[in-house]
Amino acid sequence: MNDKNLVVDFVRLNTCSHYYYTQYAKDNEGKKKWEKGRWTDILMKKDGKWVMVGDHGGATK
Repeated sequence: MNDKNLVVDFVRLNTCSHYYYTQYAKDNEGKKKWEKGRWTDILMKKDGKWVMVGDHGGATK
């Protein structure tokens, strides 16, 4: 296997969720503004409970 191959073990992976969000929030100066972004969450069930094992995302423009 060379460095360019990606191997992922999906045996224990239960769900992956990709979503966009929009929220109305205050900044540090108290000004309200719209914020939007996207996230991906990866969860697995361990001992009967959902556990987040990875996430990635942030603001979009």
